[in-house]
Amino acid sequence: MRQAVLDVHLAEAASVADSVQGRHRDRTGGDAWLRWNGACNRLFYRLTRRPHHFELYKRLVREGAARSTYIVHLGAGSVWLGDLCTDLAGKTVYAVDPDAEALATNLAPRKLVARGEKIPLPSASVDTIVCEYVAEHLEHPEEVLREVHRLLRPGGSFIFVTPNLLSYVGLVTHLTPHWLHVRFLRALLRVGGSGNERPYPTAFRMNTLWAVRRLARETGFRVRELHTGVDHPTYTYLFPVIHQLAVLWHVLLDKVEWLAPFRPTLIGVLEKSGDSHADRRQIPRLARRALDGDRPASASLHRLRRRRANTDRGERVSRAAVRDQSRS
Repeated sequence: MRQAVLDVHLAEAASVADSVQGRHRDRTGGDAWLRWNGACNRLFYRLTRRPHHFELYKRLVREGAARSTYIVHLGAGSVWLGDLCTDLAGKTVYAVDPDAEALATNLAPRKLVARGEKIPLPSASVDTIVCEYVAEHLEHPEEVLREVHRLLRPGGSFIFVTPNLLSYVGLVTHLTPHWLHVRFLRALLRVGGSGNERPYPTAFRMNTLWAVRRLARETGFRVRELHTGVDHPTYTYLFPVIHQLAVLWHVLLDKVEWLAPFRPTLIGVLEKSGDSHADRRQIPRLARRALDGDRPASASLHRLRRRRANTDRGERVSRAAVRDQSRS
């Protein structure tokens, strides 16, 4: 298994190297330094044993989807969840994003143009919510987490991957203006070093281990898993010497455990507590029927609560009658 994962990483590194070399060959008249940078990327995976951070994220998504019927892909943009998790048979997946233009190219059969703070779905109706590289853009992550908490059924999971503010990439991104990010990523895009065509402004309000734990506690979540990840450096690929130093630093990040808080990526699973005053069998079922379009969720839940209130009232009257008879 380890060798199979290593082969995948080496193939990725080689693919990036070949792409950049191919695009630069005619312009530079030589690509020796690009070949050397690509060889350093491949060396990184031979020297390290930690799983690629996105492979870990995809495994968590697959595990979450296997337990789920209703899934929300938050901040999906143009990415179809089926590209990350192939086993979606029998699942209802909603792609949610405020960018209608990006969402229009998403292959998801159900799409919602909405912000993470207000998603038009019933409460306690979703089993799993996943998002990749969204948290760093949230100005008010606590509001998004409260909305996620509202949507999830008791025991549901929020799975995410996001950059770590305390990594050198996170700090540089946070301390430099957005216009510079746009220009730099356009330069990388032209040579095949990045696939990010539309960089969005970043806020980094939920992007350290401590911030994730604090926000989870404040919004009613339990941190089920929280990892830091490191793989080969990408943003330094066009810069010889700097790239080799970055590869060395990434190897140290992988090997030295006390450097874990400074690894470039955070991968986490937040779980909604299973403790709920609502009927766990009925409310999620009615909300799911509303999700599928059978009836309005608010009316269904209102009728359920009214029936429960009438039942409780009848039980209190019956107990009072029994007490009166025993006293007489």
